[in-house]
Amino acid sequence: MLKDFRESFAPLLSDPDFQREFLAALYEEKGAEGIFEGLREIATANKKMPKIAESAGVARTSLYRSLSPGGNPNFKTVRAALNTLGMDFAIVPKKAA
Repeated sequence: MLKDFRESFAPLLSDPDFQREFLAALYEEKGAEGIFEGLREIATANKKMPKIAESAGVARTSLYRSLSPGGNPNFKTVRAALNTLGMDFAIVPKKAA
């Protein structure tokens, strides 16, 4: 069932606007773990894991492991994933409560 969900969801994950909103929603819901999960889903759907691993200077299996639940990728790995997917970090002020 999860495979069917991922296959039907995959076309959306190739849209840069959707990717950004997807990562933002996951971050809001799960924090850093959500970002790692989202990057993994986007990279897998777009077949970019090997390229991200090369950019980050890590083995592909290590990349999968670090972006998996409970994984703990370093900043360089997350940055390489974002760069490979055409995104970057932005530091913005928090909204007033």
